[in-house]
Amino acid sequence: MKKGIIFSTLCLVSISNALNIKERGIDLSLGDTKVGQSIFSRYIRFDCNISYIKFAIIHTQNEWEDIAQAGKFEEEIFRVCPKITKKYAREWTPHLYQFAYYYAIDSGNIPSY
Repeated sequence: MKKGIIFSTLCLVSISNALNIKERGIDLSLGDTKVGQSIFSRYIRFDCNISYIKFAIIHTQNEWEDIAQAGKFEEEIFRVCPKITKKYAREWTPHLYQFAYYYAIDSGNIPSY
């Protein structure tokens, strides 16, 4: 099972690197899924009353990618969770992007709690 997770993560990083997705000067391919899940758990989950799964499945991987390529990823976070706007740190963006992309509705991945 771990080999599958590692392979999926490597594929995700490779895809992101190939696309070189950037949001307002931040390279989203440098994010880490586990760090994104930790940030989500600590700062977003309870403040916004949204579970990991409900957040990630809002969009497909292609939709998350399109949002990021349009430079709208942070805006989408604020749309889903307006309470986080004042707390939000820009350095969270690549990690939250990787988290959302990895656990998107069409990914087949389910976040553990």
